[in-house]
Amino acid sequence: MRAVGRTLRAAWLEYQDIRDGIVFIHAATARLGFENAFSRLPAGAGGRNTRAAGNLPDMAIKVHRHTQNETAFQAFIAQPSQSHATALQTWINSPAVSGADLVADPAAPDPIDWLVVSGHGSGGSVWGDGSGNHANLEVASSYIDGIGVDRSGRLKCLMIPSCNNVNRSLAGMWLSLFDHAKPVHLLLGYESTYAGGATGARVMARFVDKLAKNRSMPLIEAWRAANKASRQPWAALAAKGGETINLDDWVNDRLPALAYVKDLLHFGEDHPGGEPAKLLDDRYAVSWVMADGTVLDMYNNGIAHPTKGLFDGKPGKIRIKALKPQFAFVKGSEAYLAVHLYRPSKPLDINKLLKFDQALLDPHPDTGKPVVNPEKGRTGRPENEHDVDAFRIAFPADSDTIELGFTVNSDATKSFKNDGPGGTHGRFLLEFAPTGNWTQGADYFYWFGTSYAATAGALLRK
Repeated sequence: MRAVGRTLRAAWLEYQDIRDGIVFIHAATARLGFENAFSRLPAGAGGRNTRAAGNLPDMAIKVHRHTQNETAFQAFIAQPSQSHATALQTWINSPAVSGADLVADPAAPDPIDWLVVSGHGSGGSVWGDGSGNHANLEVASSYIDGIGVDRSGRLKCLMIPSCNNVNRSLAGMWLSLFDHAKPVHLLLGYESTYAGGATGARVMARFVDKLAKNRSMPLIEAWRAANKASRQPWAALAAKGGETINLDDWVNDRLPALAYVKDLLHFGEDHPGGEPAKLLDDRYAVSWVMADGTVLDMYNNGIAHPTKGLFDGKPGKIRIKALKPQFAFVKGSEAYLAVHLYRPSKPLDINKLLKFDQALLDPHPDTGKPVVNPEKGRTGRPENEHDVDAFRIAFPADSDTIELGFTVNSDATKSFKNDGPGGTHGRFLLEFAPTGNWTQGADYFYWFGTSYAATAGALLRK
């Protein structure tokens, strides 16, 4: 392999199935000249087959092995537990290794250039039980909460092999990754489901193979080609100006100097050449609102803001606002509002979370219909078939805004486990399907063109 300008470092955090990570790290170090950042850490209790981070001593960092098509792969992969979440939330803003520690110091001697966080995923988070118990990392929120924190500038590519996290509707959630003095250039992931496991391992092998054979190939193009063969719904989000990032320019310090990038490009199978990312929904704003009028958004609703969220026994509102006259609400028309407990696999009975004001549940004098009609099994998940998981809204007047008052149940935190970020009791997302955007059949319910509060949601706290 020809000489390169400098060595790039990569690190892989795995929350579920390790096979894709083993192949990527092994192949990237063997064929692309990357250094596995975790190999810089001192040997752990298992000798040369383990590594130990002094500040995260119980994190499993060891040589994992995988055989595929009679080819053996092995590499250091880190499998965090939930006890590492708080430290890693800070670390991933400017990941580096310093001596025996994982540090977020921008001046650290061994910064990381390519970081991978893999597992189950959606809504900006990655999770799994690969370490033996449930663990999760609020990846997007980490960059939102750290928007004012200095970075080394070395991290140029963040890869999230998980379901949904690079869906085009969530582009706004990742703006803080790019809108910084030292931005990341590229986010690689998936528009919808990601198979992972053996399929993911094949994708990673092809991905590295493409880059090894053509170091001038843009990473996005190699990602597209690697996933297309396995019919994986690949996606990418790039800073405008950084979409052509390739290994040859990267190692030779020829990448463009970017700062505070607010124009992003989204890539996927139906738009492989990229299209301007839509950072805000231009039809409806769907928000949780606290009793003091605070609107929960992606900048104030994270682990760094313990006074923001939903609290046992406290009142609040759900506000839905049409942002253009043509989307305004018509008296007597109907829409649907769903509440999702993140993670997607978690069942939810909304009655255990909150109770809407009685006036909304009684027939309205001007329409004869309740404004809020609880309904069961509307989100299409079998686990919610017999529980209230959505509301049919009957608009009581012509208006561009509706506010739905509620009170959080006094024992809500007893009904939902404290396995959310920072020990919270879960993140609750809103999904709004306006009139004309849902279809009901004999045994199905389908909605499309929905608007989300997915960039924020609301954390349930004590």
